[in-house]
Amino acid sequence: MCLARYIHQNPVKAGIVQKAADYKWSSYNGYLNGGNCLAEMLDVDIILSLFSDDKEIALKKYEDYMNEESKETFLDLEEAKEIVDEDAARDLFQKMLIEHGLKADEENTQRMELLIKVFRAKSHLSIRKIAVIVGLNKDKVHKILKG
Repeated sequence: MCLARYIHQNPVKAGIVQKAADYKWSSYNGYLNGGNCLAEMLDVDIILSLFSDDKEIALKKYEDYMNEESKETFLDLEEAKEIVDEDAARDLFQKMLIEHGLKADEENTQRMELLIKVFRAKSHLSIRKIAVIVGLNKDKVHKILKG
């Protein structure tokens, strides 16, 4: 239920609409207004039965619950910021090499593979950009990051 409320409140929290009912792409109104085309695709009885066996009471409780302000977070993740300046990324990688006592040509060591993983986590660069900076082909970098 918390997740359903979170989803229905997303357009409100994002400032797209004032009320969940105003967002036309939401299933919210499908639960409350059985006559629309979206309602025909939904199995509202399962969710509404969690509120009450009486449909009218369930609809009112559902509406009240969905409109309560919630503090739950599910997918509210901060977007990772990519280092867009390639020179800054190169500098970061060089500093990391020095800190770990590695040379750029040590491509097949576990330590270098770990360093590349840490570099990806810090820089959030694409595999292609990382490959250019570390001097490996993108397939090798992809394999390292998947491993």
